[in-house]
Amino acid sequence: MEEDVGLTRNVATLVHVRASTDSGKSWNAEQVLRFLAVARRFTV
Repeated sequence: MEEDVGLTRNVATLVHVRASTDSGKSWNAEQVLRFLAVARRFTV
């Protein structure tokens, strides 16, 4: 069974997405290890 819903245009073109200009900052090895050590405490 096919239903005609009458869409005549792509409604996704009405959506405006604003890209973030913040590139962020990467963690160094020490920060990653510290994060993982703390995260392990919260795993069950």
